[in-house]
Amino acid sequence: MKDSTKFSGIGLWLLSRLINSRKNYGLFGDIEEMYHIVLKEKGRLKAKLWLWMQILRTIPRAIYNWLYWSFVMFTNSYKVTVRNFLRQKLFSFINLLGLAVGMACCILIISYVHFELSYDKFHDKADRIYRLTMDGNLSNRPFNLATSNGAIAPSLRDTLPEVEDVVRFRRKYRSSVANMDKLTSGMKINSLFPA
Repeated sequence: MKDSTKFSGIGLWLLSRLINSRKNYGLFGDIEEMYHIVLKEKGRLKAKLWLWMQILRTIPRAIYNWLYWSFVMFTNSYKVTVRNFLRQKLFSFINLLGLAVGMACCILIISYVHFELSYDKFHDKADRIYRLTMDGNLSNRPFNLATSNGAIAPSLRDTLPEVEDVVRFRRKYRSSVANMDKLTSGMKINSLFPA
């Protein structure tokens, strides 16, 4: 009895993963019977070696069977899918269109969220950078702008000890400049104020 419990250990468990034990129940019984014969004739070490040789021989065939039947199932599913597409063209078109729109929306949402979460992350100390915004009401409509008065920067640095440094910047605008009878178009006006 002790030898039988040893037989139903790791080796048999691995063999049951490689071969379907429900379909090949007789095979498991034959292997167990041969194991006991080898155990009686040649000893425990030879019986275990014989069992592991049977397991190692089974691995390539099990891989082949898995690949073969996976390919057969894929081919069958492909044929059924093509037949359904050809029979129900409008329904298939609606399904494909819905899938394409859903995937496009998902990709856009993922790229937008990635952009929002990676904003200003290229700075070395990005976790210490803050942007001043302005909230308010204009004609009874609330607004939130990423802008503020330029004169607030020096007072922030002077009054709050947590603020190490401030910078004020403004977009570059292109505008026309007139001087007597000459008109220069597209001149860049840079309004970068040192704090």
